[in-house]
Amino acid sequence: ARDAQGQVALARKLMEESGVVLPSGSSSDRISAETIVAGDTLVQVRVLRQQVNSLTVDMNRLLEEKASLTAEKTKLIHDSTAEKASITASLTAEKTKLIHDKESATKAWEAEKVMMQVSADKHMQDVRTELTFSAMTEANELKAELRAVK
Repeated sequence: ARDAQGQVALARKLMEESGVVLPSGSSSDRISAETIVAGDTLVQVRVLRQQVNSLTVDMNRLLEEKASLTAEKTKLIHDSTAEKASITASLTAEKTKLIHDKESATKAWEAEKVMMQVSADKHMQDVRTELTFSAMTEANELKAELRAVK
């Protein structure tokens, strides 16, 4: 009986919180079994509402987290693309500089080879001139000695 009174009180409380007005007095203490079942249903509905509210909060939190992760992913992609473009530009500039340096070095080497060839040619000409002069001088001296001997 005490348990039934507790259920009646709980049912009365839940129904009043839900907006159902119960008559007061002794007749209101005789709540039918349907009313108790209705009270149990109200409890179940409240529990379900709490679960739905909790799930809604969780879902909203997950949606916010997803949006944050999507924004972070987009930023990483943008940063990666910008970094790739920067690296590509840097490598292209370095390649261009190396090609230019190679061309400059090749031109400098070609000029150096020409200068060395000119220098070698001049040196050979100087040696020939000196040898020729030396040979002519010696020939003249030999002629002079031959004349003196005759």
